[in-house]
Amino acid sequence: SAIQQVVIGGWAGRVVAVRAACQVNSRAVKAMRIILSQPGMTRDKMFILVGGPDWPTSVLTGILGLKVSQMFVGALPIIVPITFVVISGGCLNHGSEDG
Repeated sequence: SAIQQVVIGGWAGRVVAVRAACQVNSRAVKAMRIILSQPGMTRDKMFILVGGPDWPTSVLTGILGLKVSQMFVGALPIIVPITFVVISGGCLNHGSEDG
């Protein structure tokens, strides 16, 4: 995700045609920039980073030139459901091994 943001998004952010295709001056993207630029972890930032599709969201944050560290902080809440899914899968796998 950080590679997508820094490498792909950073490069794409310098190409005018890509910025135009991503509509960085549209109201929606400007709103996302304002929300994602807020320091720390806000509810709105978390909704965008966790609820949005991974690749487009990461690349767009790179195009907008947002800090990688802030994007990681905003995406941290996804650890909770991932933890429960991994534990559930481990329990199911362990149960099937007992025969």
